[in-house]
Amino acid sequence: MLRSAILVCLAAAICTNQQMVVASQTPEYVVTTILLEGFATQDINGRWIGFFPDLITELAGRLGFRPDIRRVPDGRYGSYNNSTRSWDGLIGEVYDKRADFAAAPLTVTAYREESVDFSHGVLNFGLVVVARPAKWINVAVRRGPAFFLAVFDVWVWLACGGLMLLTSLLLYCNSRCNPRELEDLYLFGAVCATVRCQGTASQPRSLAGRCLSTAWWLFAAITAVAYAGGFLCTLVASEGSRSRHMYAPMINIRDRFSADPDYLKDFTPVWIKGGSTDHFFATAKEALFQQFNRKHQAALRKRPELQVYSTKELIGLVLADTQVLAVMEAPMADFFVKKTDCEVIVLGDLTNDKSYGLAFAQNSSLLGRFNLELLRLQEDGRVLDIYRRYFGSPGSLCGTKLEASTRSQISEVGDILARMFRGSIPLTLKSFVGPIGFYFAGVGLSLIAFLVDLIIHHGYERTQSSSADQPKPPSEGAAGVALTTAVPIAED
Repeated sequence: MLRSAILVCLAAAICTNQQMVVASQTPEYVVTTILLEGFATQDINGRWIGFFPDLITELAGRLGFRPDIRRVPDGRYGSYNNSTRSWDGLIGEVYDKRADFAAAPLTVTAYREESVDFSHGVLNFGLVVVARPAKWINVAVRRGPAFFLAVFDVWVWLACGGLMLLTSLLLYCNSRCNPRELEDLYLFGAVCATVRCQGTASQPRSLAGRCLSTAWWLFAAITAVAYAGGFLCTLVASEGSRSRHMYAPMINIRDRFSADPDYLKDFTPVWIKGGSTDHFFATAKEALFQQFNRKHQAALRKRPELQVYSTKELIGLVLADTQVLAVMEAPMADFFVKKTDCEVIVLGDLTNDKSYGLAFAQNSSLLGRFNLELLRLQEDGRVLDIYRRYFGSPGSLCGTKLEASTRSQISEVGDILARMFRGSIPLTLKSFVGPIGFYFAGVGLSLIAFLVDLIIHHGYERTQSSSADQPKPPSEGAAGVALTTAVPIAED
């Protein structure tokens, strides 16, 4: 019994000694990372969890090393300080060789590549725009009793009333002065019947009266259509629902900007200060990106609190204001869309040419081995499996495709109506220049027809009067009767 116990103790000691020997022979690499939910965080026990810790664990098992993951002290990704002539953040840790490599959502850029060596792309992605969708809210809007009059400007109402009286006066004058018109003193009822879209027994008979009546009918029809459309848009763009905007998921913001350059004029783009995104917009040549940068710089001068240095602060700005558009990498956007349960959504893509990579010191002997294993992990689908574990499917939208399509159509209609008519209600007299001009063209045509009627009538009267003044020759029967009565018969 004692001999068995001694043998067990000796075996355990030998195994422990062998493990210590193996551990001493396994190299330990210092890995610097940044705290960011989904990518690298620590649980209550201090254990690292996230996409990059899991990826490092996979690489450690294949390459045979022990990772010593450490948090970057300043919490920065890496930017060059011209005053101190040094790098900060993750790039600075690798460049100064305080870490063997950096494993974090570190964007590969040519500027950083001049100081460190990047591995093959771990994740390929693009820049996306993230915003908080405002909900449609049913608000009890108080409108005054004269709300229906707000569709037209007061000058439009005066013009319509004046043209109505002018038409009645012209029809009255035409009925009294036009010889081809029956005298009818109740043609004002015909004008009112036009406004009511009804018929009447009193209708002009002359060509001039019919031209004038046609011009008034067309003007009244155009006014009625304009009022119906304006009244509907007044309801849509009323004060109670003016700020109720619903975003629609878009495929490509660049295409939308090309079609409508004023689409983003009411929004404020923000992004992380000092990162690769900030450098990208500062050096971009495309018109959309330059407009983004101008609006961003102008917003920072007015609101310094928009200058943030972490993704968490950036999402906080989006959740606090629906007019803020956050520009960030697609993987970060996917994570926060999933975490917030669609309180923030991805509006669309800006670019699709970015990638995350592991950063090594220049001419590091580790780079070749890590690149080979990264390619194998990607070919085996392990990188995508780890990504789905924390972020879901890449580029996933909230809800089903049917819900997204329906939401997109509804929001597009509401947005178009609100933006088209919000600034043009009430309709001014300038909007009615065309219909009013068309009406007076009809009045001019009716005056010409009135003159034609007078000329034709006077010509007809002259013809009748000249024929009446000429003596009529006697007929044969009348001459025979006159001769018989005039000559007496002689007696026998």
